[in-house]
Amino acid sequence: MRQILGGIEGGGTRSNVTLIDADTSEVLATVQIELATNLYQIGMDETCHRCRNLVVDALKQAGIDPDTKLVGLGLSLSGCEVAETMEQLRLRMLELHPNLTSSCAVASDTVGTLLTASGTGGMVLIAGTGSNSLLVNPDGTVERCGGWGHMIGDEGSAYNVSRRAIKLMFDAEDNMGTPHPHDLTKVKRIILDYFEVKDRFGMLAHYYETFSKTKFAGLCAKIAMEASSSGDPACVALMEENGSLLASHVAALVPKMSHQLVQSGIRIVCVGSVWKSWSLMEKGFHSELEGKGINVSMVKLKVPMSVGACYMAADKAGVKIKTSYEDNFEQFCTQQY
Repeated sequence: MRQILGGIEGGGTRSNVTLIDADTSEVLATVQIELATNLYQIGMDETCHRCRNLVVDALKQAGIDPDTKLVGLGLSLSGCEVAETMEQLRLRMLELHPNLTSSCAVASDTVGTLLTASGTGGMVLIAGTGSNSLLVNPDGTVERCGGWGHMIGDEGSAYNVSRRAIKLMFDAEDNMGTPHPHDLTKVKRIILDYFEVKDRFGMLAHYYETFSKTKFAGLCAKIAMEASSSGDPACVALMEENGSLLASHVAALVPKMSHQLVQSGIRIVCVGSVWKSWSLMEKGFHSELEGKGINVSMVKLKVPMSVGACYMAADKAGVKIKTSYEDNFEQFCTQQY
């Protein structure tokens, strides 16, 4: 009987599923949809239903009977940070959909992401709409920094670049605090054009009536574009500062890295659209980590993060599959600090 493993990686905006043949390690199907699978947004039962539907869609895409029971399913989902919550979701999935899978493993989206690129530990550094970081030592111990959302953190994220730019505009016009060293004319124009408002008073409706974190985060791309095209000093400074903030996640986790990981070098899996602006953030990133005594290899995934969730499912189910980590990523920076 054919053994099939499934893995789902999901967040607050989109989700993807991968199916792997447990006997050949062949990827059978991958499906991505613009649909949240964060249990804090949609509830635990709806999360289970959406994950089940994702698996069924992938089975159909692979030309496999949609009633086929998986040997193992891995759920690597945002919001799954606490052991009790993960266990509740695992049990609820098996209860609601007993014919979907024989085994179920649950972890945060950062865990599945790292498992896609490494089986011996490393870091995940997420810089998208929000930000987060996770360290896994070779002995399996896990440490985190960030990931607290836009009300508390999200340093290094697209949202944070946007928030910082808007705050600079407001402070400059209020004559509040120390004046910014660079002219903010272009920053102000970008903000007002993006939100289609005439002045800062028009911004209040976006903050207090129709607030959308995703909408605000989109401003970051406009700032990065201006920094690249015209080299506007204020936009360049905002992106460099963001690089420094991302590196601060790494710096915070250095004391918690095992000696073995430090000796072998740390692979950092970089996830999120903000990394497309690496050339604008690189200076700030390197400056923040100077003298930390670590050797860093920064990589981007070439395959969906749900592949790591499949590896997680295989481990939970006790199924041996080929894990070709080196084929799953591309390296874009190495640096000795």
